[in-house]
Amino acid sequence: MGLFNSTDIENAADDPFALKEGRQTVVITKSEEDNITLKDGSEVTVWRVTVANRSDDLEQDVLFWMEGDDKQMARTNTNIKKMLVALEIPTSQWNSISSNPSELEGLEVVVDAVKAKKSGNIYVNWVGVPVGEAAPESTGLDVFKQPAAQGMGF
Repeated sequence: MGLFNSTDIENAADDPFALKEGRQTVVITKSEEDNITLKDGSEVTVWRVTVANRSDDLEQDVLFWMEGDDKQMARTNTNIKKMLVALEIPTSQWNSISSNPSELEGLEVVVDAVKAKKSGNIYVNWVGVPVGEAAPESTGLDVFKQPAAQGMGF
């Protein structure tokens, strides 16, 4: 059989550092300021948000560049705004999160993981928060048969 279990190798993720493609619910497991080293050796400050799909046992870092020219900073601010809106964070809390990004840790969010056509990298698009069921499953249409006196008006 050799050193490795061939079944495990066949089922290995194509990119173990990225989510699978598609819409999924993930948890923010880390949210912090960090420094990364670029290929040219220079360092850049980023806001690192790590999201994990626990059912697939995969996680991915989403990096927001905190340095750069006006064009880069405008792009960063737009992307952060998209994330905070998708997480349904009130604007009154944005300054607090900016000062303490770890406040996002533990939140569930729905994302769409999309593969880039040119590079093949997986990118995370923030969709929203998970939505619970609107009504109990067992009621069916009976919920609409209530008398008008109970407020349904039918």
